[in-house]
This record gives sequence, C-alpha cells and structure tokens, in this order.
Amino acid sequence: MLQKKEDADWNRIRTEPRPANQDVFAHGIGQLRMQLIVCPSFEEPVAWEIRQGSDGWKLYRPKVLHPWPNVQLVGYDATPFPSERLASFFHSVTSITMPITPDLTGNIGLDGTIFQIAIHGDMFSSWSFQWWSEPPNQWSSLSNIVSEMLMAFASTVSLMRS
Repeated sequence: MLQKKEDADWNRIRTEPRPANQDVFAHGIGQLRMQLIVCPSFEEPVAWEIRQGSDGWKLYRPKVLHPWPNVQLVGYDATPFPSERLASFFHSVTSITMPITPDLTGNIGLDGTIFQIAIHGDMFSSWSFQWWSEPPNQWSSLSNIVSEMLMAFASTVSLMRS
C-alpha cells in the first residue's frame, strides 16, 4: 500500500503542471534548496532544481510549460551531476554578501532574458532574486555564480544527448 502511494506521488510530480513557486513532495526527493529559471524571449526556457536529501545533493530538470511571468513547470527528471559540486554551488551562493537594492535605473526593455534564482532553507525560509538580461551591478557576484551553474548544467544535458 505504501509503495503505491509513493509511486502515485512520483507519477504526480512528473505529470501534473504546477506553478514554479510550488514545491513538490515525494518519498526520497529531499529538500528543495535552489531553483534557477531562465526565460529568454525567443528560445526555450529552462528550469533547474537542486535538492538535498539523505543520500546527497541531486539536480532535477523540470520542463517549463509556460514562461515568465507566470512560470508553470511539469516533470521532474533527475540529471546526473556530482553531489559535491551541487553542494559547493549552494554554499557559494549562500555565502555571498551583497546589497539587495534592485535595479532603480528607470530603464525598460522588450526582448531579453529573465533570470531568477530562489534559495530555500528550513522552516519555510527562502529568498529570490530576478533580473532582466543584465543584473544590477551590485548583484554581479550572484549573477556570476548563476552563469557558472547554467553553463555546467547545460553541458550535462549536452553529454546526455551524445
């Protein structure tokens, strides 16, 4: 009976659409620690989620069904990636000290890419940052790590296709 429920939970998170800000739950999935979403104007959007469990850190790649501003995700495919590197990315991001002032330049834009990173702790603690194309200068330390993660995760997908 318990196995049927666990299988049903996994089937649900792999098949039912959900808002990007809604976490998923299934036996053994671990705690959501980081979510990256990239929504370019003219390319396919991508999402990555890093989870921490009793067996280490894991990378998942849900599919983006609907892009920004109301991002909808579906699916939950594990992507092979070294656990210790995911832990290192999480610790790098959570160790940053920077001003949290958003972009106040008054600039506007049309075509570009929306980047979003959300960090999740325990006891419902979390924070997120979002920017359009170029982050505010004061967020460069965060955006540099985001770029590094995105390149590393994209290369994993490229290897899987080979």
